[in-house]
Amino acid sequence: MKIQIFLGYILGAWLMITGAALAENYGPLPPDQRAQSAFSDDPHRQFDFWIGEWDVLLRERDADGEWKQLVTARDSIYSILNGKAILELWDSNTIKGYSLRYYDPALQKWVLWLNWPGKNRSSNSSLQGIFRHGRGDFASEYDLPNGDHMMQVYSFNDVSQNALRWDDRYSKDNGKTWSFNWIMEFSRRAVEPSVLNTRQAAPTFDDPVNGDGARCDDQHFRAYEKFAGSWEGSAKMGDKTVPASFSAHKVLGGCSVMGFMHVGEQSWFMLATWLTGAKQWEVSLLSDVRGEPLIRLFSDDDPMNVKSNAGAQLTFALEEGLAWELTIPTAIEGEPQTVTAVMKNKN
Repeated sequence: MKIQIFLGYILGAWLMITGAALAENYGPLPPDQRAQSAFSDDPHRQFDFWIGEWDVLLRERDADGEWKQLVTARDSIYSILNGKAILELWDSNTIKGYSLRYYDPALQKWVLWLNWPGKNRSSNSSLQGIFRHGRGDFASEYDLPNGDHMMQVYSFNDVSQNALRWDDRYSKDNGKTWSFNWIMEFSRRAVEPSVLNTRQAAPTFDDPVNGDGARCDDQHFRAYEKFAGSWEGSAKMGDKTVPASFSAHKVLGGCSVMGFMHVGEQSWFMLATWLTGAKQWEVSLLSDVRGEPLIRLFSDDDPMNVKSNAGAQLTFALEEGLAWELTIPTAIEGEPQTVTAVMKNKN
């Protein structure tokens, strides 16, 4: 099946991503039911307690073992893709952070993707884990350049209506001993996060230390910034014509671009960045279809043509408008098939 989508640029359009009904209706719990979601029998709802706007106090343990206040931050937590995933934008003057998390029924675990960039440094990392008795533990393992084997665990606990605690622990000896380095204490500012508006900078873009959008000022990071804004038009799906739109925001001090694509009743979330360690561009895509995992697409030499190991491909072109073609194994109207999408300027 080929989907032809025609997009025109609409300045200043609004995008609200906190539960719009774009697909199967399994959106987040009502605000008055979220505090106990970590205990929910429905694993898809277990992170709903986090939705909203938070003040964060980050403490770090120094070399003497004493805990000191490192930074205060504002954390904006969105329910996206009709409740399938949770998007985090962690913002302070000195530290910027992003995470995306969703429950994977095949793994029977939550899958977390994170990017906390430094000056001209960006990478995506992943953890997996579960909630048990209201506590969430999420872990990963990897080898360090010096040969040590690193184990790390991030935990959510002490969750209430208006407060929660996050902490981390690391081990370099296969779990025999652990080091606790960071603690975050969250205090709720608002039940819902601020609305994302393409007329205004998204959380994490402004950067008083490096200059707004200049945390990553290497030219590799400029590849996707022209996508920022709101695009809309229509899509032809077989003999059907449906609305289509694409809204994108520069985030993480200019280190990444995130976006939302809607085609009829199906939606995708996108994050695009330059991976400084791997020296590759990456575009991550997550659809709103339950059970479909995140897809990572890469390119060494052309950011406008990225591919996954499983055969997915995404190509872009920017002329008078935005044109792009997406070929991805997915499900349309419940029937698994390969979908090819072509987008170009509506005018």
